[in-house]
Order: sequence, then structure tokens, then C-alpha cells
Amino acid sequence: MNIITVILIASFCEIITVTNVNLDSNFNNNEREGNFNENLMNQSLDRLKMIARVTNGIYLQKRIMEGIIPTDNLISELLGSLEIDMLEEINVEEIEEIFEALETIQTFANSTSESVNVTSAENTSDSSELIRKVLEFLENPKLLNKSSFLHLRLLIIQLINPRATKPIVHTFGFPNGYQDLIMLSKDFEDSWLQAIVRTKSLEFSIKPLIGLGVVIKNISEQLSFTDEQKNMVFEVYQDLKNLVAKKMELTICNFTEISSESACFPAQNLVIQDYGLMIKGLKRFKEAQSGLKSLNTSIERMKLNKNLETEALKHFSDSLRHSEILGYAVQGVISMRLAIQKEAEFQKIIPKLSIITAQLIGNLSREDQENLEELAKMGPHLEAMYSTLNTWKFSSFFKDNSTNLLNYSRIFENAQLVTGIGLNFSNIAISLDNLIAGVGDEEVREKLKDIETVVDEMNEIGLNFSRYSKTFKEANGTMQALNVFFVDYDTKIYDPIIAKERNKDYTAMYTLIGVGAAIFVIVFFLGLLYLWRKDKEIENFGESENGKTKKTISRKSGSNSEETLLTGKTFTSSSSTY
Repeated sequence: MNIITVILIASFCEIITVTNVNLDSNFNNNEREGNFNENLMNQSLDRLKMIARVTNGIYLQKRIMEGIIPTDNLISELLGSLEIDMLEEINVEEIEEIFEALETIQTFANSTSESVNVTSAENTSDSSELIRKVLEFLENPKLLNKSSFLHLRLLIIQLINPRATKPIVHTFGFPNGYQDLIMLSKDFEDSWLQAIVRTKSLEFSIKPLIGLGVVIKNISEQLSFTDEQKNMVFEVYQDLKNLVAKKMELTICNFTEISSESACFPAQNLVIQDYGLMIKGLKRFKEAQSGLKSLNTSIERMKLNKNLETEALKHFSDSLRHSEILGYAVQGVISMRLAIQKEAEFQKIIPKLSIITAQLIGNLSREDQENLEELAKMGPHLEAMYSTLNTWKFSSFFKDNSTNLLNYSRIFENAQLVTGIGLNFSNIAISLDNLIAGVGDEEVREKLKDIETVVDEMNEIGLNFSRYSKTFKEANGTMQALNVFFVDYDTKIYDPIIAKERNKDYTAMYTLIGVGAAIFVIVFFLGLLYLWRKDKEIENFGESENGKTKKTISRKSGSNSEETLLTGKTFTSSSSTY
């Protein structure tokens, strides 16, 4: 066996080994462990949450730049579906005036016992001043209009029930609003996600969006009210209604003729409140309104923030649809995880459900009766749900660090087989509360309250998994689209940069060629000039030499003639002599 054969065999073995590793890693053919590993489930689902946030972030950044998403709608959803228009229209000064007036009225009411003895009260200037302030308040149509106060009351209701009052239209991947948006910055630090998106340019492209999350967080904190303040708003609302009812009675009182038994203003009409506490809370509210204006300005600037990285986002087609599909699909499997974590607690109420049937004899409405009957029969449905959930958790999660998102599609595919519970737990909780109110046996009441606690948790989690079945089915297509986009985005960012560098190289090369050619031409012409001048010099030198030669010859010719003449004379002379 020669050396070439050995090398070929070794190379072939190496290829086989690598192929097997990839199959194990990417397609999960490794043998499943006997015991369920919750860490693997958490890792996979947390990764899916990251992908859902990134997908939604791409959609938002892209649509904000295009000016398609209304600013108020986006802020509203990220704040918890608050009515931004209503929030901006609240006149804080007007509400402060109401509370200050109520504080004055309460002082007046507290200074009396059962009723106001107006006759004796008029004898003191302080009491008279208080009475005048009460009447001025009740006569002020601006205050009694209470539009800002009513808006504040509605706003408090929305703060108590965030993201429950309006359907989500843009932030499917951010079920926790701005908190999930802020999480994007940490998501991009994850090594697995970095391998998925392939380039840091994607993080750079949606960084302005992440910055909005921080600003919205500050606004949310400024809008936060304590439980005491929230309760105060509802109680004061009732106080105002009572005061309006008392307005006419107070106005027609004849202060000089009423006896001490007259009850023009019963003190018990007002709930004792620390209105100063509410006024302090309203000052923070004004800061939130100011922050909203700055936030609107920042979003407007984002529309102009266009560069190579953000422009490349436009190539992610159907970004809204993919955000919705993945956002809801991930919410569905996260709800399944919560249900698995609550299995022991939820299963405990099954034996207690029979108590409900025994207590149904009473003065309950037909709707309450039907709701409670459905709850009493929930046991088998709960057991069936956990049977399918156990199948899902054992068949969907394996050791996998693959960067191919399609390998995670099995989580959604298997989730389609999970049977949930389609009961309206919100209505059931109300009916159960009505039942508990009519039960006298304390032991039975405690058991019913245990069931009520579980029903509230079921309502919060949402066990109607069938509503996610469509998105579970479509998630595979979204995963494929994301795979393609991340590669395409990297190419669209990388190629222009390479082209730019190439252009720089070409420019430098052409510049060098141009400079070289110019130098060559200059040298060439200088050479020609040099040769021409040399030729001229030689020519001039030749002419000069020729001239000198002619002159020399001429001189010699003249000299010879003279000598000849002289010689001739001499010769002649000699000859004659001789």
C-alpha cells in the first residue's frame, strides 16, 4: 500500500467522521436520555424567545423607517396597551385642582360631627371661608366636568390590566412590552444567536429601537401608581359623584335660618383620604407626559436614520407575517412550559372539584351554574392535557447547538398534538367567586379558595393551546425564511464593503498607473528633448568645425600663392642669372 492510498483512506475516514458528527448535531439522531432534562427544554425555548424578539425587532425597525407604524400605536403596545391619546390629553393641573379642592372640603367635613351647623358655623370666619370654598368648587363647571379625571381613572384601569384591553398589532414577539424590547441587547451577546445572525451589523441596525425600550421603561416607571393611589382614584371618583348630587342641596341652604339639626352637608359623604399623596404622584405623571414628547421626537428621527445596515433590512419580506407567526407560536410553547411547571399544583385540585357540584344548590345565576359545572368536569381534560404535554416534552428537546433554525421546528410540530383546555377561566373565576360568597362552611370555603387560586393561574397561563395550532403549523416556513434572510443579510452587508475596498484598490492601482504613465511621458519627452539638443549641439559643432577648416584651407591657399609668386620671381631671377 503506497503513501497516496493511505492518505486517501485517512481522508475518507475523516469525511465519514465529520458527516456523522453533523448528523448527530444537526439532525439529533443521538439516543434520548431516559429522564427528562428540564434544562434542555429551557435552553431551546429561551433560544426561540430570542429569535422571536429579533424577528419582531427587524420588523419594527424596518416599518418605523418606512413610516408605516403609527408612533402612538407602537408606544401604546410597548407600555402595555395604554391609550396614548388619552394620556396626553390629561390635564394634570386640572386634576391637582380637584384634589386640592377635595382636601379643602374634607377639612370642612372633618370639622363637623354628623352634619354642618351652618348657623353656628357662620359665627366663625374660618368656617365661613370653608363653606364658600365648597360652594365655589361645586359651582365650577370646569372641575365638575372632570374629563381629565375620568381619563385618569380609565388610565389606572389599563395600568392594572396591561396588554389586556387592546389586541396586539405590532409587538407579537414582545409579550412583556418594553421589558422584552430591552432584552434584545442581551440577546445579541449570546454566542448561539451570534452564530445564527452571522454578523454584528444586524445588532447595529436595530440599536435605535433598543434605545426606545430604555426610554419607555422610564416613562412606565413615572406612570406607576401605588395600590393606595389607584384605590384613591376610584374612591375619589365616587366622592365627586356624591358631591355633584349634593350640589343643589348645598346651594339652596339658607345659612341664617337653618337649625343645628339641618344636614346640608353630611360628613360621611367623603372617604377620608391623603390627597397630598396623590398630588405628589401626579407630579411624576407630568414628567411622563414630557418624556412622551421626547420619545415621539426620537421615533421621528429613526425614520431618517438610514445606512447600509438598516437598508439591508428591507430584504426581509413578509416581516409582519413572520413576526406574528413566530411571536404567537413561541407564546404557545412558553405557555406549555408553564403548564408543565405547574403540573403538581394543578393536579392537586382534581379531587377537590367534586366539592363544587355539592355546592351548586343555591341562588346562582344560570351562567354561574354552567361555568361551575364545566369546572367540576375538568378533571379528565386536565389529565389528558398532561399526558400529551409529557409526550411533547420528551420528543422535542435534545442536546443541540445547531445554527440551522429548521432543527427547532420539531418543537412546534410536536406542539400541534398537545390537547389543551378550552374553558373560559376568566368567567369561571367570577362564577367561583360568587359561589364562595354564598358558602357559610369555613372549611368548604377554604377548599373552594384553593380551587380559585389555581383557576386564576390557569387563566393567566392560558391553557387553550388549540388557538396556537395555525401558527405552530406555519412556524416551519418562518424558520426557513429566517435562515435565508440571515445569510442574505450578511451577504448584502459584506459584498458592498468588499466592493468598496476593491474600489479603493482599483482607484489606487489606476492612480499608480496614471502617475507612472505621466512620469514615462515626461521622461520620454525629456529624453527626446535631450537627444534633440545633443543633435543640435553636434550639428552646430560640425558646422563650426567646417568653418574653421575652410578658413584654414583658405589661409593655406593664400600663403601658397604668395610663396609661388615669390618662388617664381626667384626662379625667374635665378634662371636669368644662371
